[in-house]
Amino acid sequence: MNYWSWPYDLAIKISVWEDGAVIFNQLTQDTHLLKSPSVWILRKLEFNCLSLDALAMLAIQEDIMMDDKDSRKSLEIFLNSLEQLDLLTSTYNESLGNSLA
Repeated sequence: MNYWSWPYDLAIKISVWEDGAVIFNQLTQDTHLLKSPSVWILRKLEFNCLSLDALAMLAIQEDIMMDDKDSRKSLEIFLNSLEQLDLLTSTYNESLGNSLA
């Protein structure tokens, strides 16, 4: 099972407005214009290492997403996109998944 978190050396500044945000990565000096769900994901994972299932459960509880297959797929796409931008890292850890079950 994959678990998502911030890279250990990530230092970002987030400027939020109505339906999006600008993320400035201080390490790489890259700036990214992202949609609101990305900011929610980044904030949830700043101090946590969570699986897709755990993140989806939080998003459903907080009315960020619907409890359906398409929404889960969208969340997974957001996670992978943030990883491609070096804003998240994923780790496969089968034993961690079993201990949380």
